Amino acid sequence: MSTKFIFTACALMLVTSGAAEEQPAPVQTALSSTTISGYVNVATYWQPGSPPIRFDDLCRALRERGFELRRSGKRYLFYRSGKHVLVLLRQGPFARRADVLAVQRCLQALRLT
Repeated sequence: MSTKFIFTACALMLVTSGAAEEQPAPVQTALSSTTISGYVNVATYWQPGSPPIRFDDLCRALRERGFELRRSGKRYLFYRSGKHVLVLLRQGPFARRADVLAVQRCLQALRLT
């Protein structure tokens, strides 16, 4: 008898919850026509206390330290003594945090800091 009661209660909850979902809430209808059009750039990472580094400045600093630059689309390939050393990805005017950290690690490994 308790199994029938539980089954009936579950069926009743499913039926009533299905009816409520058919009518959208006022908040949903107000937001449904809102869309983001165009490209949203999320490449810049802001950290309190440190200004963002421009991508061109990062590339210039590497070239000043003897790296050779070759470009392939958005990828910036850096070579040193003819060997591939580093790849940076340009996604906007500012360097990504991952690229800045990769440059720091590379310079520390080559002892060029």
